[in-house]
Amino acid sequence: MKTLTFEELVATIDVDTLEETASLELAYGGLPKNRPVEHHQCIRQIKSMLEKTGNEVVENPIYISKRHAARVNYKGAVELCPIENYLCQRLVTKIDLKGLSKEYSTSIGISYTEKGIQLAYGMNVWVCSNLNVFGGEMYQTFGSDRLEYNTLIEVLESKIENHHHWLEKHIEYTELLKAHKIGEKELNDIFGRLIQSATEYNTNRAAVAPMNITQVVRTIEESHKSETNPLSTDNNLWDVMQWGTSILKPKTNDMATLLPHTNKWSNFVLDYSGASN
Repeated sequence: MKTLTFEELVATIDVDTLEETASLELAYGGLPKNRPVEHHQCIRQIKSMLEKTGNEVVENPIYISKRHAARVNYKGAVELCPIENYLCQRLVTKIDLKGLSKEYSTSIGISYTEKGIQLAYGMNVWVCSNLNVFGGEMYQTFGSDRLEYNTLIEVLESKIENHHHWLEKHIEYTELLKAHKIGEKELNDIFGRLIQSATEYNTNRAAVAPMNITQVVRTIEESHKSETNPLSTDNNLWDVMQWGTSILKPKTNDMATLLPHTNKWSNFVLDYSGASN
């Protein structure tokens, strides 16, 4: 019997298994405007758009939040709950488009939650199991800058049609970050700005903070223990980017805010370097 197995409050599945879970449309008697398609339909639609490029498409695991995976029409043991009785209301994943560069790829981050659908378009950064989409843009079906789902898909399709151009631009940003050397003074300035913005956000939700206090502390810790980008006298802004992305993972962050955090973090480092100007 197939079920969901959770580790650290997260289950990982593929899109075929996701389709076997309970239908959100049947459970709620319809789908709202902010997510007018089922989660598996959204993921497959984006995959199909990427496949039209002729490049290799790589599907990453789909991360399901245990706190938002309700068991419907089932009252037995949790570990025996059939897959079709799980209603998955919050999930994130990423689809990569290979080509042009062996080290980097175009990526689309997908978040499907009760708030709506979020898509992040940019470049994949290969750090463990994170969902970072570097240098990209965020599109969503909710909030003050919301787009209708069909419009969101049209914007994404336009990006995909020009994916070589955007990937070249993002690789150029990467090289600029690698060339930007930082010393202890500049590193302390970066961490200081992060702490200040996170503190301001705690008292004023209108403030923009790339990370919360906990994430800032964990990024600083990562800078001291990183094996791939160790703290040294020869660090650069790309190392800083890697420290932050390495802690932004589905198993340790709220899935509803994970893509916005990765997007804000990417923009923060780019803005600091001046590369985005």
